[in-house]
Amino acid sequence: MVKLEKGKRLLILALVLMLSLLSSCIKPITTSTPETTPGAKAAKEFPTPKSTPIVAPLPVKEVSLEEAAEFLEATVPLPKYLPPGYKLWRIFVRERRPYVYLLFSDEKIVGKVRVLPELYSLLDKVRQPEVSGGPKFWLFIEKVRKMPPPDLVEKLAKQAEGWGATRVDKSEVKGRLPANTVSVVDINQVKGYLSVGETSYDLGWFQSGFHFSIRMSKKLPAEELIKIAASIKINQGGFS
Repeated sequence: MVKLEKGKRLLILALVLMLSLLSSCIKPITTSTPETTPGAKAAKEFPTPKSTPIVAPLPVKEVSLEEAAEFLEATVPLPKYLPPGYKLWRIFVRERRPYVYLLFSDEKIVGKVRVLPELYSLLDKVRQPEVSGGPKFWLFIEKVRKMPPPDLVEKLAKQAEGWGATRVDKSEVKGRLPANTVSVVDINQVKGYLSVGETSYDLGWFQSGFHFSIRMSKKLPAEELIKIAASIKINQGGFS
């Protein structure tokens, strides 16, 4: 009987030792990326946070021309030419950001805009000709700290050509241009970059410390876009 009890104790001790050895050999499962896998270095430099903080959408504010001028730190330039029946309906700014959005149409622009995603949704209606109540074109004006190099527009056009876009001469910018075309156009003695999408045009240029960008629905002919942009005059003393 004593020998049996002694045998049980030895068996239990052996089991405990075996389990201890097994536990020391088994590596714990972790979520870290092994150093031998691709991207391990990036994973070390940019570790995944334990929890993702909830970020509230950035607020935007609808303002008057006078209020917008305070954000832009300059008189807000308005196009002196607009297509028949068009007018400025709404202006939006972001707090502590030196830029403004001016929304134009030949019909009332509707919709609540309190945060940035709602503003982007409204601006995107330019690309949705079947949707009413949105802008037919909008003008973005931003005060920049440093002007880009003079050849930026030409570089953008050549880059787009390299990606498969068709370049059209500025003299051919009229009517309804086909999608995936680009052009370098003249806007008040500076070069502007025009790109054409399926349902809208985008025109951007820099002048006198400001960046201008217009997105316009292709319901209007391309030459109207150039006329609108060219009617924004800038003198040495500021906007005219």
